Amino acid sequence: MSTDPNPANEQTRHIQGRFPGAPSLALTFIFAGVGYAFPNQLFADDYPLNGPISPEILNLNILVAWMGLAHFVFAYSGQAKTLRRSSGSAPLLFGASLLIGGTILALFRMRAGLRIFDSVIWVYFIPHFIKAELHFIKNCQPELSPSAWVLYWFPTVGFAFFTFALFAPISISFNTGILIAVASFCVVGALAGQVLQQLSEPAYAPFALLGFFFIGEALVWGTYSKYMSPQFRQGLYVFHIAVASFYHYFRSYGFALRKMRREDFGGYLLAVVFVNLALIALGVWVAWHPAWQYAHYIFGLPYFTFWVGLHLLSSDIFSGLRRALKITSVPAEPFSGSTSQTGATS
Repeated sequence: MSTDPNPANEQTRHIQGRFPGAPSLALTFIFAGVGYAFPNQLFADDYPLNGPISPEILNLNILVAWMGLAHFVFAYSGQAKTLRRSSGSAPLLFGASLLIGGTILALFRMRAGLRIFDSVIWVYFIPHFIKAELHFIKNCQPELSPSAWVLYWFPTVGFAFFTFALFAPISISFNTGILIAVASFCVVGALAGQVLQQLSEPAYAPFALLGFFFIGEALVWGTYSKYMSPQFRQGLYVFHIAVASFYHYFRSYGFALRKMRREDFGGYLLAVVFVNLALIALGVWVAWHPAWQYAHYIFGLPYFTFWVGLHLLSSDIFSGLRRALKITSVPAEPFSGSTSQTGATS
């Protein structure tokens, strides 16, 4: 029992001790498990990637993709509502910037190939994920003002190292001397960036720890890589993507609920369920009908990372426009989700 006579300090400790992301994490575990254990294939036998990826992992990866499309619907909806209520030039600037960014993404995808493009996009996802989480935390604890860049780049570098350890040639990834040297370089850089100071703050510590976690995993799985089958290697990576993605989706929906009136909860939750189920149903239909070739550009798994990259770009462009044009947030509405710093539902 606390003996601190100052009620304000006691309240601060209570707020810092809460974990508002717990319901989202619980749903994440359930969806990751159900997505993997689902007894029926969500795709036809001749679906691209079936074979190089096990059917169970492909089911999970596809579910992440289709629910990701639903997440994008709410994000773009929130961004559009905010921009329409601002200056007349904002929507045009946003659309033009996104078109240019999308073109650059498409050219990079063509030149780099799928493996490199996908890896770069998922590494790029990490700072987006952290930016959204820190924004959610700041809304719960306004006195916090995270500004240390190490919170963003250290987990990102850690995940890049993890990706490298999994997919680099075995002659490199199994060389423990190289792995330990890279890990040491990452940790020394983090220490120089004052990561230990971030570990002492309960609100920021999980993101600093995430960098150490990825580095530790890179050392373990890189060393183990010579024993991995291609399916195991891909499955391990997809599980990381699935958990991060599901958690991000659910946290965004939960944050939107926090920002709206209680009487709007039911309508918003129905919209979330309907949009997700509708896109999953359309995705299943497209996955079983290869003749719908143009629909595969939206629902096909090989193209999902392009839409992820476009979403990440839109979030950064939206945030930049809000700062440059001093655009204020609008109240959350039942369909749009939240109007956060990262772009609606991020």
